[in-house]
Amino acid sequence: MLITLSEAYVGNHFQIKHIEATGQHEQRLYRLGIEVNTTLVLIRKINAGQMIAVQIGEKTVALQKEETDQIYGEVLG
Repeated sequence: MLITLSEAYVGNHFQIKHIEATGQHEQRLYRLGIEVNTTLVLIRKINAGQMIAVQIGEKTVALQKEETDQIYGEVLG
């Protein structure tokens, strides 16, 4: 079952299966290394989940809730 990144919990390893973002939002995500089949770790939710910090490889990036609502995937067990 696919969920959005914003629905995942801190500490989850999350594999991206689908991204609904388009245009500038899509380009921003790709520049950050967020693309289909990428696995990331949810590090921290900030301001009641309005920003989410994720680790992709060796780097940590912060995403807006609007962005994480457009990233679908599954939590790896």
